[in-house]
Amino acid sequence: MRHKPSTAMRRLVVVLVLVAAACSGSVTATTATTAVASANSSTMAPGSAAPQILFGSGEMPPTFPDDFPIPDSAKIGSTMVDDTNGRSEMILRVAAAQDTLVVFYNQNLEQLGYAFSNELRTDGQAVVTFSRDDVSGTILVREAATDLSEAIVRIGF
Repeated sequence: MRHKPSTAMRRLVVVLVLVAAACSGSVTATTATTAVASANSSTMAPGSAAPQILFGSGEMPPTFPDDFPIPDSAKIGSTMVDDTNGRSEMILRVAAAQDTLVVFYNQNLEQLGYAFSNELRTDGQAVVTFSRDDVSGTILVREAATDLSEAIVRIGF
């Protein structure tokens, strides 16, 4: 014997299909696309290249001052250059204790004419804030392992 769906069940299925269709991403996608298009059109001239964020590793980004101090034992890891916002970042791994690395930056930044200050956070990380001329930034120094530290150096943030 074959069972026919009741009218109430068919209505429920129709309502569920309509609700699912109403909740689809088409309206949201159109809104997001419009917002992105209007944001891009206000910041880019027709035919100009898209803003770039460049990632790399192994070399100091060209946006850092040529004389920016880097310890001899440092290995440059990930780097990032955000041309649009004038920001750059590099991550250093240094064969030195955290406090030794902070002292290195204090001495070298001072010798190069940077103004700087230090902060020791409750989580044990040290932050060196520096500036000279039109360059300003921070260095977050944290212990990575015994006699191995990591420095996240940011300018333009």
